[in-house]
Amino acid sequence: MPPSGDLASQGEALALLLDGVHDDAVVAHLGEPDCGIAILIRPVEGERQVTGAGACVCETRWVVHVVVRLDCPIEDAQAVVYGLMSACGDGSILRRLKPNQKTPTPLGSLDAAVHKVEAPVGFGLIQYKTDGPPNAYTAQVQCTVRYDCC
Repeated sequence: MPPSGDLASQGEALALLLDGVHDDAVVAHLGEPDCGIAILIRPVEGERQVTGAGACVCETRWVVHVVVRLDCPIEDAQAVVYGLMSACGDGSILRRLKPNQKTPTPLGSLDAAVHKVEAPVGFGLIQYKTDGPPNAYTAQVQCTVRYDCC
């Protein structure tokens, strides 16, 4: 079993947790999909020890970034992003990351769990893989993964 603090392993576990959240979405913790709805998982902050949480508890912070290309009307892209970033429903990223607000969500075989999910931010148009005009609608949510690090 890889160490719980290994970023590649955490990214893979988060991707597995979000796999299937939307029928047309491709979840990627490395690289990025060429088409469709992209759910990109990236570390935002590396390992740091958590003060006040007891000895040897560390955490990393991750961002889950949803990108929907504007191959269709913007309203359709917005509806997909809003659904994925809503707080409830089977297609909710927030619900997949933290179905029970009082209980950490285990990350597969790692001795690590999602302890906190922030409110979604950054809703808007962006340039995605182009130097041209905005061609995608997006939003992102950050989460915190905790694990023993001693």
